Amino acid sequence: QGKPELAEDVAAMRFNVSHSDGWALQAFGAGVEIGVDVEAVREPDDFQDLAHECFSPAEMEAFSAVEFEHRAEFFYRLWAAKEAYTKALGGGLSIPLREFTIDVRDPAGPWPVLTTDERAYAWVVRPVRVCATHAGAVATPAGSRRLLIFDLGDDWR
Repeated sequence: QGKPELAEDVAAMRFNVSHSDGWALQAFGAGVEIGVDVEAVREPDDFQDLAHECFSPAEMEAFSAVEFEHRAEFFYRLWAAKEAYTKALGGGLSIPLREFTIDVRDPAGPWPVLTTDERAYAWVVRPVRVCATHAGAVATPAGSRRLLIFDLGDDWR
């Protein structure tokens, strides 16, 4: 729990980092909280059980509607979105994942976060296409003006 912070002289800058199997996402926000997650797309044995444990009823409905051969990708896209949101709040996986819904009706996003408290509709999650084998997401307050994504590719090494 908790998020890393910068020293006081640059306290308005917020950042978040995630990595999975050799891929990393970094997000920076000027004066706004931000969360990011990247996940390797795998075929877990307990796919359905994990979805039932972690997804809200509306998310389970969307998950169940996806053709079986595309469920792994959908699962990890939604998981990355949920984790990016919880990281933006600073609670990580201590925040119960079934207690909020990522509205994934528009596959391209951005996806509003639906909650039952004062944060309702205050956050959006944007899916990030990392590569064919990884799903990513960035969570920002709904009023954030813009999001710039830079792909360093293989040339940065």
